[in-house]
This record gives sequence, structure tokens and C-alpha cells, in this order.
Amino acid sequence: MTRVAVAEKQPMMQRLDKVKGWLSDVQTMKTELNEVIENGSKELEKNFCCGCPKNCCSRYELGKKVAEKLKDAANLKSNGVFEAVAQRIPSHPATVRPCEGIIVGMKNNFSEIWGNLKKEDVGIIGLYGLGGVGKTTLLTEVNNKFVNTTQDFDVVIWVTVSSNLDLNQIWKNKRPEGKKEDICGVLSKKKFVLLLDDMWERLDLLEVGIPLQNKQNSKIVFTTRSKMVCSQMDAQKTIEVECLPWEEAWDLFQKKVGEMTLKSHPDIPELAQLVAKECDGLPLALITIGRAMAYKQTLKAWKHAIKVLKKYVVQFSDSNIPTTNLIKKWIGEGFLNEWNDNEDGAENQGYDIIDTLLQACFLEKTDKFLVRTSGRETETPKVSKWKEVKRISLMVNKIERLIGTPTCPQLTTLLLNNNWLRMISSGFFQSMSALKVLDLSSNNTLCDLPLEISELTSLQYLNISRTKISRLPVQLQNLVNLKILDMEYTNCDETSVLQVISGLSSLQVLKIGSVTDNEALTEKLDALNFLYYLNWVIDWSVEGKGIETSNNPLDSHIRNRPCFHSLRRVHIQYFKRLKNVKWLLFVPNLEYLEISFCYEMEEVISRDEWMEAAEKGKISKPFAKLETLEFHLLPQLKSFSHSPLLFPLLEIPLRKRVSRVEEASTQL
Repeated sequence: MTRVAVAEKQPMMQRLDKVKGWLSDVQTMKTELNEVIENGSKELEKNFCCGCPKNCCSRYELGKKVAEKLKDAANLKSNGVFEAVAQRIPSHPATVRPCEGIIVGMKNNFSEIWGNLKKEDVGIIGLYGLGGVGKTTLLTEVNNKFVNTTQDFDVVIWVTVSSNLDLNQIWKNKRPEGKKEDICGVLSKKKFVLLLDDMWERLDLLEVGIPLQNKQNSKIVFTTRSKMVCSQMDAQKTIEVECLPWEEAWDLFQKKVGEMTLKSHPDIPELAQLVAKECDGLPLALITIGRAMAYKQTLKAWKHAIKVLKKYVVQFSDSNIPTTNLIKKWIGEGFLNEWNDNEDGAENQGYDIIDTLLQACFLEKTDKFLVRTSGRETETPKVSKWKEVKRISLMVNKIERLIGTPTCPQLTTLLLNNNWLRMISSGFFQSMSALKVLDLSSNNTLCDLPLEISELTSLQYLNISRTKISRLPVQLQNLVNLKILDMEYTNCDETSVLQVISGLSSLQVLKIGSVTDNEALTEKLDALNFLYYLNWVIDWSVEGKGIETSNNPLDSHIRNRPCFHSLRRVHIQYFKRLKNVKWLLFVPNLEYLEISFCYEMEEVISRDEWMEAAEKGKISKPFAKLETLEFHLLPQLKSFSHSPLLFPLLEIPLRKRVSRVEEASTQL
């Protein structure tokens, strides 16, 4: 016992389990021997008379018991020889981290994670999902579970990685020379769990010093917003942490708001449901907004919350943000390569990037952006750091005038669409030499552009669609780097439009309306060697200017020689009296064709025109590269062409709201 007492006086030492058991047996033996001795004394007093025993049998039984106990004691003593009697107290593999606890909707995720930690064939587990969906909470619960349940792991390591990965953070700021070898040497001898929170990119585990030869059956669990990171980290198990279904989201929101507030007015529960639905099942939003509304006991406060949320909650998806518009602005910024002939062109790059962003689940903010889309701005905001701002969005406001000369030498994007603009001062664009993207669309009261806009020589994207601009400054033709020009649904003077187009040698995308001089426009377009996409809209309000006098737009010029070799996409809308579009025979590389709201169109290609062009050798295989064909509201359409045409790349032609397509179908 002395050895045990001495050992236990040492810090972090405790007696061995087998020593505990032996000492317990010794104590039991002592108790039993004391009972034998006590009982024996009583028997002797009871059965002795004048120094002689009255009962010899009783004396014999007592002697027999004593002999047995002495034998047991001898055996116990022989078993009490130990090389070591104490050991270091095992520390908990994990340190408790603060956590509110997982909510009901996360319990299945936690069970799945914990179950996979027990599987020998799963070494790396990746959790991915939206920011605020609860990934860190789940990882914290896993960490805290190990405080009381070791699962035979020696140590649990927590590292917050974040977007700016710093190996010194993982190395605890020690010198990198030899550090990864030291870490690897220690961890290779231990059974560990490594918890990596908030990963934004692949982490080279070997570079950090994490052994990948999993002889100890160690585990790695990480969280990320990107499913792609899970793949890059070679996760054997990938678990998506999703937003809560409505019932669980509503339950969580009610708990955070509190019963007292919900019962303070009979109409508040219904309004509270509307607020909760705006959170879209995101736990962080439900908790944060629920707490903020906990003491709001007036209908006015709840209605205001709904109004604010509807303005500020923006969903990033195809149905809510037109991806084509986004891609065109990226091209204007120079983020993407130029439109070209191969499948790696800018448009495909743009869709790849959007797909990546969707997989990443979230978009990150930076301090180089200024966004004011509250709908309350009536003038350009006064910002202290205009010189540092690179992108400004003031869309969907009530701004009427752009005045002054803001100094924005680094500004590349300015979005002013959907405002109430009436006037832009002459000096407004003077100090924006780096501007590449300018969106003035849907300003229904904007009638003029300042001449100084022509000094934006870096401009690559200009959108003035759905404005009242009646004339383009001829100086706009100086925008030699302009790639995308959108003038849909404008009534600009034809002459000014044609003059400007002639100088835009880099133009790749043209959306145009109101031009009815077919031959003049054709001549200008033919000179645009990089034109990829043409969207030609004739507004009902201007169709009477003369478009009805020609059923064959572009016809006379194109008959003379083939053109538009770079043109890939054509969209024609609102040609009320258009009968056919025979000139498409002379767009040899056409890939996408959409014709909409041409109520008198009877056929797309005239048989006579096709035969004439074929006889003169002007065409060989028309539509050989056509991949997509869409028709919208062509009630008189009878056929695509009376002559047989082949569409080798057209797999699924799309026909929407076409009344007479029986013959057209047979031709396709």
C-alpha cells in the first residue's frame, strides 16, 4: 500500500485498475478474517467449561475455516506482486468548445457524421453547404462529443482554416523548417481526429505534416462551402448540410422569438411565419432575426421586418438573376476571354463560373464594392473612399440626376439601371478612365447622353436599353474597345445609330431596335468582323416607319455576297409583317436562332431564294452548325422551308406557341 500511496502523490498519476482490484480483494479478505476471528472467540467462550471444550465438532469447524482463509490470504499475497502500481491519468482527447447545441434538424447530420467516424474505411469526411447553415455547429458538437467519449482516440485537434490559409497558424507560428516532419513524427504514433473548419480551397495535408498513411485509423473532418473542395480533398464521405425544412425552421424561429411576443397580438404569428419564410430555412438567419424580433410586439414592427427582408434577401439562381446578363457584364469587365469559334469561348466560361459559384453555395463580399439597392437613394451617395472603389451598384433606386465629377480612377463597373434618371452632367464620367461596364438601362426618363461618355475609351459594355435616348452622340464611335452594345427598345435616330456602329470595330454582341433601313444596317454589320450575337427588335411604336415596305430585311445587300462569318446567334423579334428570313442562308456559322412575335411569318426560308442561292453557288450546307432553334408566337408559320434541309447538330428543336407547325415538323 505504501508504493501505491507514494505513486499517487505524483501529479496526474492514478493506481492501476488491477491494483484497485487486488486492494479491494485484500479489504474483503480482512473483513472475512475479522468475522472468523470474532465468531471463533464467541464459540470458545460458549463451548468451554472449566478449561474443557463442550463441543469438539464446533472447534473442528472453526479450525477448518481458519485454515481456508490462511490459504486464500497466501494466494492473494502471491498475486499482489506488481511491477507498476500506478499510471498517468489519461487526459481527454478534446477540449470543450462553446456551442449552443445542435438543433433538431441537424441531429440526422450529426448521427451520420458520428457513424462514419466509427467506420474503418472512412478516413476523411467533408461537410459542405451554405454559409450559416450550421456546419461549424456540427463540427463543434463532434469535438465536444469526444470530451466524454474518447472512441480510443489519443487527441482531437481543431483548426480554423478560413479563406486566407496561413500555415503558420497551423504550425503555431513556429519555423516551417522541419516542422512538418516533427508534426508527422508525433501524429504518426497517435490515433487522432483532425477537425478543419471553414476551408475555402484544397489543403495539402502532407505540406502541413498530417500523415496520410492511416495506420492508426485516424480521422479528418472538415467543413467548406464548396462541394468541389470535398472532391479535391479526396473525402471518402461527403455530407451536404442543407437548410431546414419549413416545420423545423418555424419551430426554431418560434423558440428564438419567444412565446410572450408571439402571443402579444393575434396577428403576429401569421406575420412571424412570413418573416421566417424569408429566412429560407437558413439556421443562422432564423436565429439572428428571431432574436432581433423577440421583443417586437407591434404589427408595425413585424410588417417593417417583412418589407426589409424582401428588399435585401437576394437569391442567386437562374430564375432570379439572368445569367446571360451577368456573363455579358463579366465579358465587359475582361474577366472572360473574347467570344470565339470554339467551345471554350467566353460564354461557356461564364456558365462554368456560375456553376462553380452555385457549388460554392455563397458569394463573398469585399470592401472594394459599393452596393446601394435599397430603392431609397435619390442622389449618388457620398462615399469617403471613392478613389478606392472598383465596382458600384446603384440599381433599383430613385436617382434622378448624376451631377458633379466624382474621382474614381479605379472604377471598372457602374450599374445605374432601373432608376429615375433625367440628367447626367457633362463632367460626371470625366474621372472614370478605367470604366469597362456601364449599365443605364430601364431609365425611362433618360433622353440624352453627355458627349463626354465617348472619352470612356476602356468601356467594353454599354447598356442603354429601355431608355428614351433619341440620338447617339456620334463621338461614341470612339469607343473602339466596346464589345457589347445593348439598345433594345429604344427609339434612337437611325442615322446616329448607323454612324456609331460603323466605328465599333471590336463589337461582338449587338442588341438593336428601331432601325428599319435594312440595306444600310446590313452594310454596317457586315463590317463588324467580330460580331457574334445579333438581337434585332422592331418595336410596335416604330414599325410603321417603313419596315412594312420590305418583307426581306438585309435581303438586297446579302444577295450580292455572303457575309456574317463570325455571327453565331440571331434573335429576331416583333417584325409584324415579316414573311421569312431568307438571308439566314448567308450566315454559315449560325448556332442559335430564335424568332419571336412575327405574326405574319409563313416560312423561315423561301424555296425560291434557297434554289437561287444554291444555283449561284453562294451556299453549300446552310444551317450545318445550327444547334438550337426556338420559335415563339408565330401563328401563321406553315413550314421551315419547302426545300429539304439538313440540321446535323440540331438534336431537340424547340417550338413554343406555334399554331401551324405540322409541315414545319416534317422539315425538321
